[in-house]
Amino acid sequence: MLLANHPEFRIEIEMDLPEDEGRLIIAANDHLLGIAFANLIENGCKFSKDNRVKVAMKLLPGQVHISFQDHGIGIPQDELTKIFQPFY
Repeated sequence: MLLANHPEFRIEIEMDLPEDEGRLIIAANDHLLGIAFANLIENGCKFSKDNRVKVAMKLLPGQVHISFQDHGIGIPQDELTKIFQPFY
């Protein structure tokens, strides 16, 4: 849906897939997780000069690590402590 609404976005996905797919199962609300991922990808693309974001998934012992990387201007250092405040 995101690419249908924004065909200019470029999303690169890099996944470290295990032989045992059961290691990818996490206890989470898939609907809310989907919304969070879509927001991170959309913001990453929207605020990057090249409309590109890279999503990478790595498996760590007992964890699934997912990162989102863009080439935008970033968040100013003095505002990083405020990003989890509602409506900031």
